[in-house]
Amino acid sequence: SGGTTDLVRCIPDHEEILRIEPVAASLDLKAGQAIDRVGLMLGLRFPCGQALEQLAMQSDSQAHMQVKLRDGCCSLSGLQNQCEQMQKRGEAPADIARYCLNSIAAVLRAMTKAAAEQHGRVLYAGGVMSDQLIQNQLRTLPVQAAFAAPEFSCDNAAGIAVYAARRAMSCQS
Repeated sequence: SGGTTDLVRCIPDHEEILRIEPVAASLDLKAGQAIDRVGLMLGLRFPCGQALEQLAMQSDSQAHMQVKLRDGCCSLSGLQNQCEQMQKRGEAPADIARYCLNSIAAVLRAMTKAAAEQHGRVLYAGGVMSDQLIQNQLRTLPVQAAFAAPEFSCDNAAGIAVYAARRAMSCQS
């Protein structure tokens, strides 16, 4: 869980089928890791994504961490620490959960804005991108964006199988 938080540029390629170029990433903690760590801290079962979102929906807080990008890349390591401090201060679990998801959404919004200016359209995929609170905040961006269906976001096995099959067919040609 929490494998990557990356923005990549995908370019059709005759030899590789799809050439993938890194655009931006998290420099430390990944979004899924942050969600699971905060969820576990709040007593939720692993993996924590859906339960954390349900808990967060009990709060209407709009608070989130300050977003700082370095060359389009983010840092999420402070998010876990801030959520731990909120818990120590006795803040409501729902507010902590909402803060976590709002912060991830704010970071992804900033990363998307920076990347979309150079690269155009955006496709969001992955387990974290199945979170409706995060999706709703990203949908307000003035960029051409789509979200992969949840069944194509939680495990990359299907994508790897399709890629391998296409690669094998292109090698036979």
